Amino acid sequence: RRLKQNEFVVKAVVSTQSTGEIQDNARRLDINVVGVSGDYPPDKMKELIVKRNIGIRELYNDDKATDEEKHISVRSIKPFKSYKGKPPIPYKVTLRVSKLIREILQGQGNKLTFGQQNYRVYNCVKIPRCAQCQEFDMLENCNCKKEVCCYCAGNHTGENCSERFEKDFKPTCANCKSGGMSEEEMGHTAFSLDCPSLIAKEREIEDQIPYYLQRH
Repeated sequence: RRLKQNEFVVKAVVSTQSTGEIQDNARRLDINVVGVSGDYPPDKMKELIVKRNIGIRELYNDDKATDEEKHISVRSIKPFKSYKGKPPIPYKVTLRVSKLIREILQGQGNKLTFGQQNYRVYNCVKIPRCAQCQEFDMLENCNCKKEVCCYCAGNHTGENCSERFEKDFKPTCANCKSGGMSEEEMGHTAFSLDCPSLIAKEREIEDQIPYYLQRH
């Protein structure tokens, strides 16, 4: 079934928060750091984040900064289940950070330095996408009748896509294609985190979350 708008917004805002934490939503938010190599203990990960990111380190050294402004907590560290490449297995780390630290990361080009590498930071706004028809705002099992490939936007499942194994294969995003975007703009898979259609949907939801409302 298609999610109602208010149900969708609530799912995005409180998916990782308990009821008692809703009041902190304007000051804190969750972010995902994608592709981290290595399963670090939460305390060690926080220590490395502070050490390797100049803006965050300066904030921690500022005696006038409050504990709330310095807030970083590790919510989860999970391996990519779908990863089929060579070891080491990449991890997705979910952090809860203060409004100020999120702004620092934004000033760094939405990248977080961890170890010797820079990793892309994504806002943790969950957008449901049907695994069969690829449409957003749909629960995973939406009982849809059409099949759309997540790789090439063809009329078959991603599992049965033979085109993706071809040497000169270029992916096509079903959502960007149906949205009338250019060939260049739709040149990615439907599950890409850099999908313009996904980013537009995320911003639509972000505009209804207190943290983002305070920016305007």
